[in-house]
Amino acid sequence: MSKLNFLEHFIKRLMPYRRPIIVLAHAGFIALAYLLAVLLRFDFRIPPSLWDNFLYTLPLLLVIRLGVFWWCQLYEGMWRYVSMRDILRILRAVTIGSLVFIPAVLAFFGYGFPRSIFFLEWVLCLALVGGVRLVSRALRESSRRYRQVSTKRALIVGEIGRAHV
Repeated sequence: MSKLNFLEHFIKRLMPYRRPIIVLAHAGFIALAYLLAVLLRFDFRIPPSLWDNFLYTLPLLLVIRLGVFWWCQLYEGMWRYVSMRDILRILRAVTIGSLVFIPAVLAFFGYGFPRSIFFLEWVLCLALVGGVRLVSRALRESSRRYRQVSTKRALIVGEIGRAHV
């Protein structure tokens, strides 16, 4: 069995579990974006007190973002057919999630929580969630299997009607 056939067979076997897999992927992207935002903010030297804050706020962020993603219907559709409408839906969902998460964190931790993390996390989450879908579509379109193998030329003969003025 070739690699392409094996991959297609594997993907077909996973299709009934597509939605839970997407939710898990989103949860991973959200956690990774948040971790990278904290690491970038502190030049990869995170103070111990902020680790505690990170661990307390990560579940809150996951619940908020996954709930907003569900509300914005990001679990519908196929990644390989992503369109501009889908990217705008992702932008809206990530932004709404941030607008809910920020006041919640500030209510618990006050203004001692680094606010730059919110912006970094927003950008990274948008890049990961949207970028994976765009890469999926790009890979599908660049696949040899979906390219048109041969083309036929056609000549259309007819008369163009004149516009009546």
